Amino acid sequence: MARIDVDGLEIDYELIGPEHGTPLVLTPGGRYPRDTAGVPELGRIFADNGYRVLLWDRPGCGASDIAFTAPSESVMNCEALVGLVRELGLKDIVLTGGSAGSRITLMAAARVPGNGRKVSVWWISGGAGGVAGAGLFLLL
Repeated sequence: MARIDVDGLEIDYELIGPEHGTPLVLTPGGRYPRDTAGVPELGRIFADNGYRVLLWDRPGCGASDIAFTAPSESVMNCEALVGLVRELGLKDIVLTGGSAGSRITLMAAARVPGNGRKVSVWWISGGAGGVAGAGLFLLL
C-alpha cells in the first residue's frame, strides 16, 4: 500500500501486476474502498493477464483523505483520478469501473485525451442523469 500527494490530497493506492504491463485503472462503485470483496480479486485477474493494475481509494472512500474540493463528488473523484494517473506517470491507460466508478471512469477518460487506450464500464448508476452528468460524448 502506498500514498501519494495529488493536488494537496493524500491518495491511497496499490499497483499490482508486471511492472511493464499496460496500465489499467480499476475504480470500484459506491463509496467502497479498493479492498472491498471482489475488487482485489478482479484486479488480480487483470494483473495475471499482463496488466499493471492501479487499485485506488477515492477521496472519502477508504484510506485516502476526506475532501470537498469540487462542485460534486463525481467531479472531485475524477479530478483525483486524473491527478493520480499524472503523478504516477502512467501512459496509455485502460480505464475501467462499475456503478459510481463507471461515472468517474467516463469523466476521467474525457479529461485524458491521448492518454486513454480503452474504456470499460458496467452498471452505470444514476440513470440518464448519471450518464449526462458524466459529460461524455462518444464518437464512433
